[in-house]
Amino acid sequence: MDIDGLPLGFGMALAMNEPAMRGYAGLTEAEKERIILRCKDVKTKREMQKIVESLVPHMDIQEVFEEEKEHFS
Repeated sequence: MDIDGLPLGFGMALAMNEPAMRGYAGLTEAEKERIILRCKDVKTKREMQKIVESLVPHMDIQEVFEEEKEHFS
């Protein structure tokens, strides 16, 4: 983890996606914590990318969580 408390892979992926970074900045602290916790469980680059892409405005992070829930059920 880096100094800001973000998992390294998540921070790097955000740095490469400015719209996602702006979306993350607009989240509440509780939403940010939920994203960070989810990122800590990520097993693949694709999973991380999906989370980051969901942060772009007009994307629905809840939709990502529901898809993953269905996938692992």
